[in-house]
Amino acid sequence: MSDTNWRWDVINARVRDVSLTQQAIHSFDDFIVRKVPQIVEGNNQIKVKSQLVSNGPTHIVTFSNPVYKQPSIVEKNQDVRPLTPEEARTRDLTFSAPMYVDVEYKPNESKREGIEHHKEIYIGRMPIMVRSSLGNNIPEYSECEHDPGGYFIINGNEKIVIVQQRVIPNVVLCFKHSAGCQSIVHSCSNEWTASYCMLKIVGGGLIPAKVDIGGLQSNVPVITFLVALGWSYDKIKERLMLTEEEWDIWNKDTGVAAWESQTQAMTWVLGRFKNKKTPKRSFIYLVYPHVGTEDDFDMAQSKGWPYRKEIMMDQVVNLIKAARGERKFDTRDQLPNKRLDTAGALMGSLFAHIWNKYIEEVQKTIQKCCDSQKKIRIEKIAGSTAITDGIKYALATGKWKGDKTQVREGVSQVLNRNTYISSISLLRRVDSNVDTEQKMIAPRKCYGDQWGFLCPNETPEGQPTGLVYQMSLTAQISTSSKNKRMFQQIKFDDDGEHLIYHNGIPVGKTNDVLYVLNHIKNLRRNRLVQLDISISYQNQAIYIWTDAGRIYRPVLVVTSGKLGITSDIIADLNAGRTRFNDLYQLGIVENIDAYETTNCYIALTPDAVTAEHTHCELHPSMIFGTLVSSSPFADMNPGPRNTYQAAMGKQAMGIYASTYQKRFDSSGNILTYCQKPLVTTKSAQALGQNEMPAGFNAIVACMCDEGYNQEDSTQWNKAAIERGMGRSTTYMTMSASTVTRGSGYHNFKRPKTNDTVHMRDEHLYTCLDDDGLPPPNTEIKQGQAVVGRVTVPREVMPHGKTPALPEPVIKPRDASLFNKKSSGVVDETIVFQNDQGGRTAKVRVRIQKIPELGDKFATRHAQKGTIGMIYSQEDLPFTADGITPDIIINPHCCPTRMTVGHFNEQLASKLAAITGRQIDATSFDHEPVETFCAEMKAAGFKPYGKEQMYSGRTGLPLKAKVFIGPLYYQKLRHMSSDKIHARPRGKIVGLTRQPNEGRANGGGLRWGEMERDVGISHGTSAVLNERMCVSSDAYEAPVCSSCGLIGGITRPIGMIGQKKARMYKCVGCQDEANPIKKVKMPYASKLLLQELMSMGVKPKLSVEDKEVVLK
Repeated sequence: MSDTNWRWDVINARVRDVSLTQQAIHSFDDFIVRKVPQIVEGNNQIKVKSQLVSNGPTHIVTFSNPVYKQPSIVEKNQDVRPLTPEEARTRDLTFSAPMYVDVEYKPNESKREGIEHHKEIYIGRMPIMVRSSLGNNIPEYSECEHDPGGYFIINGNEKIVIVQQRVIPNVVLCFKHSAGCQSIVHSCSNEWTASYCMLKIVGGGLIPAKVDIGGLQSNVPVITFLVALGWSYDKIKERLMLTEEEWDIWNKDTGVAAWESQTQAMTWVLGRFKNKKTPKRSFIYLVYPHVGTEDDFDMAQSKGWPYRKEIMMDQVVNLIKAARGERKFDTRDQLPNKRLDTAGALMGSLFAHIWNKYIEEVQKTIQKCCDSQKKIRIEKIAGSTAITDGIKYALATGKWKGDKTQVREGVSQVLNRNTYISSISLLRRVDSNVDTEQKMIAPRKCYGDQWGFLCPNETPEGQPTGLVYQMSLTAQISTSSKNKRMFQQIKFDDDGEHLIYHNGIPVGKTNDVLYVLNHIKNLRRNRLVQLDISISYQNQAIYIWTDAGRIYRPVLVVTSGKLGITSDIIADLNAGRTRFNDLYQLGIVENIDAYETTNCYIALTPDAVTAEHTHCELHPSMIFGTLVSSSPFADMNPGPRNTYQAAMGKQAMGIYASTYQKRFDSSGNILTYCQKPLVTTKSAQALGQNEMPAGFNAIVACMCDEGYNQEDSTQWNKAAIERGMGRSTTYMTMSASTVTRGSGYHNFKRPKTNDTVHMRDEHLYTCLDDDGLPPPNTEIKQGQAVVGRVTVPREVMPHGKTPALPEPVIKPRDASLFNKKSSGVVDETIVFQNDQGGRTAKVRVRIQKIPELGDKFATRHAQKGTIGMIYSQEDLPFTADGITPDIIINPHCCPTRMTVGHFNEQLASKLAAITGRQIDATSFDHEPVETFCAEMKAAGFKPYGKEQMYSGRTGLPLKAKVFIGPLYYQKLRHMSSDKIHARPRGKIVGLTRQPNEGRANGGGLRWGEMERDVGISHGTSAVLNERMCVSSDAYEAPVCSSCGLIGGITRPIGMIGQKKARMYKCVGCQDEANPIKKVKMPYASKLLLQELMSMGVKPKLSVEDKEVVLK
């Protein structure tokens, strides 16, 4: 097909049929269906024998067949009701499902009588991912139709599990080393915890290679290790191909002329292990444990170490080649050498740890029952809270414990719902697991092998830059699969030159590399094996991967220089008769990962396809992530500007969910008048930006004007603001609960002065009804009560018995919830029963935000700025057509930042407004600017968008033509009304008597070290004294004029007004002849002096009376 627009039909079909959060949902389903049963089966038996009765029976408890019910909630009265994500958010519940297992209890191991079989015993609750197989039963219209799922709901908060990066397991990697070279295999010893056992071989050339394992006392010569694994000297010489000089040095390093037998060498190697009791067990678990630890040492030795000997030899060969320069050195930071742990993999490691803990708890409980000779009741014993609390705690706090030692923080995070696109971005985030405090450059670099897999621009600013990634638009992450058909028709050759690795385990050898590669690729294209498997040829070996954590992407298949797609297939795709996954079986599309990409020759566009190409990109713009691909003309801007826009696009206001009026989020921003952009990208349309926009189109003039738009500030049209431009609504939810506590219980009601104590001013409660809740559309000012609540003391709590004597009446205390933030209007109020049996009230307040001086706005090219001045429309310049700009920006913002896309968008937007069509500005696929100029000229306008403008004050024409046209602006959440702060007086901290900190607490403005330095350098002693003493913590400290110490005992000497007059007396000298003097100093200074005295340091102050000179 000559027209290449069909590529976007394919991409739109992928976005339609394949969820953007598929990697999270599929991995969680895999965790539920496959991993949990395997983890349970791996540690499912408990054997307990009484410690107090000799020769007592051995009790055996066996767990099996874990199953789940639909998500539900158990009310306080034990009613069980189905639970939806909407209700879980509103009622601050956890969206979880009950988990059951079958339990078999055998009272006596040696007898078959009395065996109990218990079906579906409850063991805990499993949090369920929204839109997963268990969490997809959602009522119609209760959720936003654009919400992709892929997150959990824990205590009403939406939590996501960030994808974590780790080093590839079970592969030989070669690095430079001070001793020549080192080859490393990170052998994955535990599939669930992803814990590695590293085996290093260091050396190369004239430096003899030695094997280094964590459990060895000292390094072992590699020749000795190879002989111990069964290699003969002749085979070793043949495979290593060392020079005579190198062989002499390497062989002498063994300490013997030649090992007499394999057994002798293995005995010597076992003697080098630190574990002297069971060195054979250490050998199995420390030397390439990923090949399997089911066979013990003797069994594996009898089989001839089939896997370990091949991996060891291959590792040594790679070491020698790397040292000679025949093989490239690897880097840990390149994408082929990485694996990405998705939500399911991380949940698997967490559940494995929690399940082992659960088994230990159950075993202790059964042990107690056996020792006390009590009957073992399986229903009670199995109902531990370890599973429920452990998973819930990890998701709520982000502290992830995969094994007994390592605890990772920040694995789960709160889902950012600022805009729709920001939530999608966070759900596709990848964390490199590198500490941001480390100032390393290599992990932060953008490598070429990230093309199409990770976005080159979307990464945070500051310390985490380059360490947090964003998946490209079509990239996905694999889940593990078992494909039995893969090797059925492959004939292995024991004398072959090329090893075949399957997930890092050698399964055979071959001489016909092309046959093996083509055979498995044909199986994949015919969907006879999993679509996400990978096969590639590297370092003289074939690598086949079916494991989880490989990032892959779809590309078009090229056969004999042609693409297989036709117009009929495109028509079926658009009509929905053909799904995107059908294209794999038709041989049109296939998945490749970072490993397989190295064997591919990929054309950028269909026009560039030749007979040599193997694949073709869906579209070059698919290298970007969600936010950068939504930016128009992103290919015309420098990379850093796209990075800044990727950060600011997450702060923009728009419509974050179509159900925002049903949600009680802690905070949310809605742009009142959202608009579709006049210029957009096809990627943005596929992502739903037209349905969920986050900005508005404004008429923008690029000129200096009055000068109030210096330094990135902007001038605004007051009439445009009054028409609603840039206006937004902030929703804020405040909640209060009635839960019985130790001192009493809460109750919702409006406090009254005659029957409630500890009340504030009565006018603060005027917005409440008698039930303690404000009715909708009630205005609530800052400081007023939002929820009326009183605490009834325990002494007057209702009880059955009537006291014999009348008790003193204790009035309820006020415990109302007050509005500490901005004034607003009550939008909605709800009351519901919480999981503690009490009641919870939620009040959602809406606050209208009208653009004012200091509010922050930005274009989609990271041209951010605040409002510097707001002018009346009649004072602003206008065009000959009478058009007045809504915003005036400074032309100096563009040259140094080189945002050519900014000019292109403004010109294209002007053309879009003239012609009445939405213009496409997709990166690498948009029309050249000359096309826009020609169309502008044909429409009767200046080709470059300039127009003659006239002064609004004088009416005279401006000397220069002005570039003016529509531009899409984003309102960012940084508004001056949320940040402005000052206080005349207020609370102080009890310890230091200085003003407290924080805007929300009504704190003071800090006069810090830098402000102090400025005051000293200017010599403004009076200002320093006023700021740092008088207005802060001025105090008259008692100082003894004799010994110079601070403090003393006091005794009352009378009354001064209504206060007791006190006289200070020095503790140290007890001398009334030297009276106490009062010295004015900051209270913090007095505190410091007293702390020094407590440490045995004597700070002596010299005190003199101040002489007053009369003039």
